[in-house]
Amino acid sequence: MSAPGRAASGLVGLHGSVLSIFEASDDEQSCAEFFVRSTSLGRHAEVRLDTGLRHGFLYRPLPEWMGPAVHWARERSAPGGEGHA
Repeated sequence: MSAPGRAASGLVGLHGSVLSIFEASDDEQSCAEFFVRSTSLGRHAEVRLDTGLRHGFLYRPLPEWMGPAVHWARERSAPGGEGHA
């Protein structure tokens, strides 16, 4: 999702609740820069995977990313689930 050059040029700003999941072997990495630069960011968290699949991890429903994504969605819909991660 992230691309540091885009963040530096101000082309991307995050808004609302954001869960970033990235693969350590992929070209794209952490969204930390986006988190810092985004003025309307609410609840946010980041998960780093080490599957070795690069961007291909998204094409498989692996527990390494499905678990955090489902937990994030359930936490959001639960009563009082508005805290920052």
